[in-house]
Amino acid sequence: LRPALEPAGILNTPIAYSAELAVPPAPGVPEPFGRPESEYTDPVHIGLKSLPVTALATFAECPLKFKFRFVDRHPGLGEGPAVATNIGTLTHKALELDHSEIESLRPFASGADDAQLYEAIQLASNFHTMAAFAPVRVEKTEREKRFTRDYCGITLNGAVDVVGSDFVLDYKTDSVADPAAHSYQLWAYARAFEKPRAFIAYLRTGVLHEFRSENLDAIQKDAEIILERMKSGYI
Repeated sequence: LRPALEPAGILNTPIAYSAELAVPPAPGVPEPFGRPESEYTDPVHIGLKSLPVTALATFAECPLKFKFRFVDRHPGLGEGPAVATNIGTLTHKALELDHSEIESLRPFASGADDAQLYEAIQLASNFHTMAAFAPVRVEKTEREKRFTRDYCGITLNGAVDVVGSDFVLDYKTDSVADPAAHSYQLWAYARAFEKPRAFIAYLRTGVLHEFRSENLDAIQKDAEIILERMKSGYI
């Protein structure tokens, strides 16, 4: 720094150490707090404020299961359903990034073995090859679109797999097609991106299920009831 300091008249002067000056001063007595500009006198809210969209279906299935997963944050077991979830996650990543080879998907494996990687690649390939999914295999789409939106005083957040011009789409790798189990999730996606239609692509069974506008309106009535129960802290 010397070439800049010397022209500025800042001399390289040593400062001798002083034990007295090295002692920090006492902070003293702080000033009393002033009266706040606003006061909130309502009872303290008890309940959850922000949740993933999947919490709706979990609550509808079993409020106690909802409590374990989203209130108590129980991690669950590492067998059975956890393996299926891992394959589903890898399948979504393969579709998001257009991966068609095991090696290109391996960096996202998180401990998955080759059998799981191969199954994920095969399931992703089903979307591109099965005739059932042709209506939603359009070129102009957006992938992995995240959102946050307030419903009935609770903030729902998530990410939809595909957003098209007039629809949203979610991939599923379930062994059995069960649209009712995912209806709240698709409703939230459609409302978040203001689309009149929502699809579920069941990659394992080759089923494409559509929720039309009137279906989404009916789902919303039930979703609002569930959200009110969540907001009240009812488990």
